[in-house]
Amino acid sequence: MGLSVRRYLGGIRHLSFIAFFMLFVLGVPVCSRAMMSEVSEEDLSNVNAQSGITYVIGDSRFRVSMNSYQFSDTESTPHNWIQLNGVTVDDGSGGYFSMNTPASYEDFNTTDVGTDDQGFTNVFMNLSLTVEPRTLTVGDFVFCDVPLGSLRFEDFRTTPSNQFIVSARNDGGHGINFEYKTELMLDSARYTYKGTVAAPEGELSFDGIHLAQTAVEDPLVLPSLWTYTGQFQIGDRAEGNPATIDVGTWVTETGETATSIFYNFPMKGSVRIDNVRFGGADFGPCAISGINVHRALIALPGTAH
Repeated sequence: MGLSVRRYLGGIRHLSFIAFFMLFVLGVPVCSRAMMSEVSEEDLSNVNAQSGITYVIGDSRFRVSMNSYQFSDTESTPHNWIQLNGVTVDDGSGGYFSMNTPASYEDFNTTDVGTDDQGFTNVFMNLSLTVEPRTLTVGDFVFCDVPLGSLRFEDFRTTPSNQFIVSARNDGGHGINFEYKTELMLDSARYTYKGTVAAPEGELSFDGIHLAQTAVEDPLVLPSLWTYTGQFQIGDRAEGNPATIDVGTWVTETGETATSIFYNFPMKGSVRIDNVRFGGADFGPCAISGINVHRALIALPGTAH
């Protein structure tokens, strides 16, 4: 199955810019919020010839608005589309959010380059771009011309000690290795689904989402008493199990070949949710502790030839 993309972002028409900017505002690695906390001794103990930059950001204001972001299956006639319409990223009230480097930080944003004892050339990043919370809204989620509802992710933010480390593959893969550590908070993730006469419009929401290494208190205590330590981790370079993004060609059962994108996201940590609500009913908190996923493979197959 092939994928094509249509997008409209005000006057901005370049997919590469859109992809970067969505990562930028949502806080995934290229814009992870972090003060320039030191990369761990484990990560840097064998790095030599290190070089890089240190910088700060001040007096910044951002608001993102997209009329539509669409994906299609190119093998179908007519094409089947997934549409994200009315997309905004703002402060939650239609205003701007900031990516300023906090004045209270002792250190600044850094990007460093170095080679470790295994021969990997790595880029080490500590950033502070998601200090201020931001809210992502999708006004209309449409699948195969069927409106399914709206999505809203309120007050996404992280703590100031994120680390993102990326390197090229050295095992024959055509892609990258990376490791990402963060403590992430989200006030709510909400899906409002379209209703019918028999089943009115309703809502599924997850309130008070928190990703960290460990949730200290027992999950049976009140969520307001939960505290957290450490960072949720995607990829583990020290254990030889980094997260990966690869592009490769595979042979289908019919003998055809297809160039595809492969993601592998091993992860460790804990997830806590203060409350789950569905259809107006509260289901209470949710706690997942001691997550240790060694392999989580996602494949996006291309068109077979």
